[in-house]
Amino acid sequence: MGIFGLSFDDGRMDNYHVAYPILQRYGLPATFNITTSYIERKPTKWPFTSTRAMTMDMVRELHADPLMEIASHGYWHNNDVDNLLEGIRTLCEHLGVKRLHERGNGIALTGDTSFSFDADAAQAQLRAADVQYVRRSIRLLTHPTLRTLARKANRVVALSPLMRYAFSDTLMTEADGMTLYSIPVVGTMPARVLKTMADLAAERDAACILMLHSVVKDGEMRDLYSLEEKKLTALCEHLCRLRDSGKIEVATTMDIFRRLKIRNHEIP
Repeated sequence: MGIFGLSFDDGRMDNYHVAYPILQRYGLPATFNITTSYIERKPTKWPFTSTRAMTMDMVRELHADPLMEIASHGYWHNNDVDNLLEGIRTLCEHLGVKRLHERGNGIALTGDTSFSFDADAAQAQLRAADVQYVRRSIRLLTHPTLRTLARKANRVVALSPLMRYAFSDTLMTEADGMTLYSIPVVGTMPARVLKTMADLAAERDAACILMLHSVVKDGEMRDLYSLEEKKLTALCEHLCRLRDSGKIEVATTMDIFRRLKIRNHEIP
């Protein structure tokens, strides 16, 4: 059986007002990765979005929903280890908990690939803070140049074969230490292309995580990373069909990490 996850970055208000009701309608879990200072409204302008942030009360509501997971996206939206740890600390403080999830803490990195997560010192710091997983962006194991070209072409022509080729290395059949990989979703991708990755995960008995940002009302796309409501709805309907036919499990990032660890026989 495949495993599929929806992972929403930053803590954008449209995630609460648009994406969350869709997830509730279909009974699907998801993970919301919160940039704490964004929620606190510390800066006056954000380099990564002009979208308003959720309120902390909205984050608390998501945290209280047993289907949803709250993870950290850092404090200042960068991949410095101290920033990542500060993001966890302040988010836990706001939520009144010792850790973000009953099994520990999750972190979603930004798209910046300069973070040296493989350094032993960085891993030791994160493990000491009860970090269970770190979600990164795409993984390229074979033909990196060709797959990168396919990924860029897919933003323009959006063909399912291109999508499968570009991101097939990102699917996971076992855990890679603390690291999980994800597929960045852009607004130009039609629903049929997003469904392709769910089908591929089911075919390969693999795990697939989509990295999403804004989900907006139809016709209100603001930037490259704004996905229209109708596309998320179509994807969720497809996930429900696959789930109900026993081909896929839809899970939070923490649960995907645990399932992969169980496959590795690393936890009972």
